[in-house]
Amino acid sequence: MLVKNLPIDENIIATLTELGNVGVGKATNSLSKMLGFTLNIDIPDVTLANIDDIKNNLNFSKLNAVGVSVPFENDIQGTLFFILEQDFAAEIIRSLVDDEYSGEMFNFNEEISSLIQEIANMMAASYLSAISKYTDMRVFTSSQTLYLNNPDVLLTYQIKELPDDEHTICVSSKFSATNNGKNFDGYVLFLPKDQSIEKIMKILGIE
Repeated sequence: MLVKNLPIDENIIATLTELGNVGVGKATNSLSKMLGFTLNIDIPDVTLANIDDIKNNLNFSKLNAVGVSVPFENDIQGTLFFILEQDFAAEIIRSLVDDEYSGEMFNFNEEISSLIQEIANMMAASYLSAISKYTDMRVFTSSQTLYLNNPDVLLTYQIKELPDDEHTICVSSKFSATNNGKNFDGYVLFLPKDQSIEKIMKILGIE
């Protein structure tokens, strides 16, 4: 399979799986320390997909969630997406600032929205720091976009330059937590641009 002129083979899949594992591992560790309870991570899934495939794989149409996109740039470019189920976002808010928070999205005020963005920024910084250390490349975050209740809109908006029938590489990682007898899920999507994948493979000496 090809993404433009880039062949997708076992070496690329293995490398991006490892990068995703390193990145989400550090990101969730940072969040776990902040919250005071353990987060579990699944093995990252590397897929070659178009926009609709990515949405369908995560069942976005039925996912009541908070979405934050964090573009990254410098030596490599792309976008990180952080998706938190509504109950998970509410649990984070209750743990950090408000024990009585109901979890209703329409109760998200400026303070709470800023908190969610700061958490995403912290996780992005941790994720990219791990990748930067692994590859010896400089990677920085850019401006964020927050969408409440609709990660479908978030993903479509942020990849609007990608035609509906064109495919891109997506490294998706699911993480979960159990707290106060409840289970919560979240997702991190790492979408590097094609030329960035070529840079990563070259610098790691993988042909």
